[in-house]
Amino acid sequence: MATDLGELLVVDARKTYVAMGRTVAALRGISAHIPRGEIAAVIGTNGSGKSTLLQAIGGLLHLDGGSVYMGPREVSRISKAELGRLRGILYQEPLRSLCVGFTITEMMSLYGDGTSDAAFSNLIETIERLGIDRDRSVSTLSVGQQQLLALELVLSRRPELILLDEPTASLDVQNAALVCERVLDASKEGVSVVFVSHNLEEAL
Repeated sequence: MATDLGELLVVDARKTYVAMGRTVAALRGISAHIPRGEIAAVIGTNGSGKSTLLQAIGGLLHLDGGSVYMGPREVSRISKAELGRLRGILYQEPLRSLCVGFTITEMMSLYGDGTSDAAFSNLIETIERLGIDRDRSVSTLSVGQQQLLALELVLSRRPELILLDEPTASLDVQNAALVCERVLDASKEGVSVVFVSHNLEEAL
């Protein structure tokens, strides 16, 4: 069950939960193939299993059945440290990706060890475009600024895969467009993207 390096393969993924005495099937035999550098949109209503699938792809939960492969390797057999290098995650709430008490400069230093020169330049460019002082605490930024900063920090580590869990749901139209534009740029550079949303127009 091997694919080319960087491709994603989901095979018959199944996951159930027990809530309030009821068994809920979050994933019912989901299969998908995502070539490297492609953007895959997962669209559905609240509670339809979108985030569960994203967590399974990212190796953040154990499936009851089926498998997820990143290249030739099953995700469940990849160490957490290596997974942290291979994939980046951006959440709907940007402060889940940022350290609330840190300044922008401190966040940049935190990510700096794994950052290439080109990616670091993109990060600097984004901060300058936002017109914000690097000594500001991330908690004082607007939600849109926080999300754009969080996205650039994720991309600065040069992941092969980024997982986006409704990243524009809390943003205004302008900042949502900036996030989508940056994600498109990343895919053109060979980064695979899985984008979760309940908004069909946004995915299109």
